[in-house]
Amino acid sequence: MCNTPPIGARWRVSSRSNGTACVEVADAETAILVRDTKNRRQEVLSFSFAAWSDFIKTVQAESIILK
Repeated sequence: MCNTPPIGARWRVSSRSNGTACVEVADAETAILVRDTKNRRQEVLSFSFAAWSDFIKTVQAESIILK
């Protein structure tokens, strides 16, 4: 976790969120950052690029199984 995200981080939500996103994601120099959309003042989670990639692959594989 990091207490203060980098200044100028470009936060984004999924294009599939339909305005009901719960988290926002930003790319940093050394990690992927994740924060709560509803409480942006809380701490930010930080994931290595490898861990984030593994997470995305798992989500994509699970969504294929659930279809």
